[in-house]
Amino acid sequence: MRTLAALLTLAGFMLPAYGARRVTVEELEQTLDAAHNFPDGEMARQLSDLELTERLSRPQLDRLETDVPGDKARQALMILADSSAFLDPPATEILAQPAPDGAAQRKMLALTVNYVTRTLHQLPNFLATRVTSSFEDSPAETIPGAMNAPYQPIHPVGDSNVTVTFRDGHEVVEKSNFDPRVRPLTTAGVFGPILGTVVVDAARSKLVWGHWEQGQTGVLAVFSYEVPKETSHYTITYDSIPSNSTCATTPQTFSEVVAYHGEMAVEPSSGTIVRLTLLADMKPNEFTVNSGIEVEYGQVSIGGKDYLLPTRSVTTSFAHALLVHGGWGHGQGCPTLAVMPGLQRSLNDVVFENYHVFRSDARIVP
Repeated sequence: MRTLAALLTLAGFMLPAYGARRVTVEELEQTLDAAHNFPDGEMARQLSDLELTERLSRPQLDRLETDVPGDKARQALMILADSSAFLDPPATEILAQPAPDGAAQRKMLALTVNYVTRTLHQLPNFLATRVTSSFEDSPAETIPGAMNAPYQPIHPVGDSNVTVTFRDGHEVVEKSNFDPRVRPLTTAGVFGPILGTVVVDAARSKLVWGHWEQGQTGVLAVFSYEVPKETSHYTITYDSIPSNSTCATTPQTFSEVVAYHGEMAVEPSSGTIVRLTLLADMKPNEFTVNSGIEVEYGQVSIGGKDYLLPTRSVTTSFAHALLVHGGWGHGQGCPTLAVMPGLQRSLNDVVFENYHVFRSDARIVP
């Protein structure tokens, strides 16, 4: 089984804005109605002061985006929705149906295992475009002998539009077109390997019934899972301070296998996974305190056949940041890397689009 890797660099997790007002999805809708005639910037400011207590689904987000006046408000609404990706849905979306008996649960899970096995082995070679919008906040900085920097709320740090190639079961991402000074969150393995990793790890660990949930296309069965480090194949890679004393300030990378937990929402009649969440279980004193991946799957046509492939994804983390300071000037010696005491939140909103078959053509020219 391939190891699923999440490359989390100088990152942050679901940290609410300072003084954020906690609201339900219904209260968010009421806020948008009340601010319907506000200018774009003012509505964005009001939205940035909120924190959702329930998950805002993608269909709800698409509907609410039609009622906001401009790009700033839409971006603030998207950040709100992405930050809620790992929360429970509103109570109205959790169906009050009795849990299936053990035999029915085992049948659904058997269908899921069969679906994942088919998915991994039947995916064609294809190309897709991964569009990423990256955001992060900036913790307050207090550096002796330097100007102190105040806290900055979450804000855009870059956009990326790259081609992903899936060939013979392997995922290859072309070099990111982010500004090289930006060290964004990245993930690997969402095209199939993430499903196999979670299903196999969860089957060997703890996999239990969660609830019935109203999905976009019908009723979904939601299962919860917990995977200890001993049976995990989930790896986090992040920056660390170089151990040498040279003038190099390029952070080293450090990888570790971690425990994780999450949910998978499946179509009960087919075992098809339509939504998957994965949250790493980290210790409070580690460099990365929290990290998570949410992937949503939809029907995609490639080469005239339909497949269920990632359509959207959210990646978040909450971690310390590294800061370069000092040095380079005449007589100042080497610059140094320091771990900032404050924790930084980072968030990626990812859309997968332009799926098409990967093939090469040859022509003999006389």
